[in-house]
Amino acid sequence: MSRILWCAFLIAVYPASVFAVFYGTPVSPGSHLVSLEIQGLGYCSGQFVAPDQLVTAAHCVSDSGEPVPLERLRIKGIDGVMFRAVHVRVHPHFSRSHGVSHHDVAVITVAEEFEGQAPSLPRAAQPRFGRALLMGCGRVDYRSKKRRCQQGQVLYARLLGHVVSVGWPKVLKKYGIGVAPNDSGGPIFSQSESQLFGVHWGTLYWPGSAIPLPVIGFSTDVSSGENRMFLDEAMSRSKD
Repeated sequence: MSRILWCAFLIAVYPASVFAVFYGTPVSPGSHLVSLEIQGLGYCSGQFVAPDQLVTAAHCVSDSGEPVPLERLRIKGIDGVMFRAVHVRVHPHFSRSHGVSHHDVAVITVAEEFEGQAPSLPRAAQPRFGRALLMGCGRVDYRSKKRRCQQGQVLYARLLGHVVSVGWPKVLKKYGIGVAPNDSGGPIFSQSESQLFGVHWGTLYWPGSAIPLPVIGFSTDVSSGENRMFLDEAMSRSKD
């Protein structure tokens, strides 16, 4: 599996964290989705899973294994509300090599509580295959500087601790599967948007291609196993 993912990323032509969800719909005000910012510039997404805790991709908050200094990190909600990070906990087995991530998940504790209803984390693993809802904040396409938080449906498969999602921009839009997944740290939900089971970390796509090729996204599966155990432990700890 690692070799397959590595080969796929060798032919990727643009960084995965630049884009949002293509051909999706705007995320509604009051959503539990957030944008991670440094010096006023958004670079990743995150997702509240408790009033004072959110999950994101580990590589969004870790530099060579060390957490990003909290004084540099800003967290912005959909409504523009700012949250101050007070603690970052990265999965102890997180690794990233040749563009491929493993255990790419982290928990951020904030000082201010989120007032909306955060989604649940499933106690049982999701089905191996199906449809899911993807969210992300990022630039709307590779030519634009405008950022937007959007959501849309994708097809997915759970494989060896990863969630592989697929969308075909334009080609299958009329069937509700016409979105391109992207933006690191963005969540993947069950279709009802009630259970979070994946955290996005990378994308393979072909911008400008004349052939309608599928866009493939990669996420960390947090519904079961070691990644879920990490979330349970990290979220059970009080603020430091």
